[in-house]
Amino acid sequence: MRPLATLRALGAVRLLARGHSISNVRDHFRYLSHYLRPVRLEEIAEAVSGGEAPPAASFAVTFDDGLRNNVTHAIPVLREMEIPATFFVPSRLVGSQEDL
Repeated sequence: MRPLATLRALGAVRLLARGHSISNVRDHFRYLSHYLRPVRLEEIAEAVSGGEAPPAASFAVTFDDGLRNNVTHAIPVLREMEIPATFFVPSRLVGSQEDL
């Protein structure tokens, strides 16, 4: 099984015990990218569904909570570092002001 990096909450400053600072996120991505190749989650899913191993020495980044800070903080860092990511958004929250 290949590493899969997932981050729960992001912010410009630390967000309680469950969050990550942007500089911490950059450090994690720098570290991962130094040793592994970032790939789209689809690349891993396609390989596994075809009975093959995931791409060697690779990692995928996912965000599974649909928080606004994924857009305001994570996407700029991902673009800057050229790291693909997959975002999962809870469909019942789309268009609402409700928070997780």
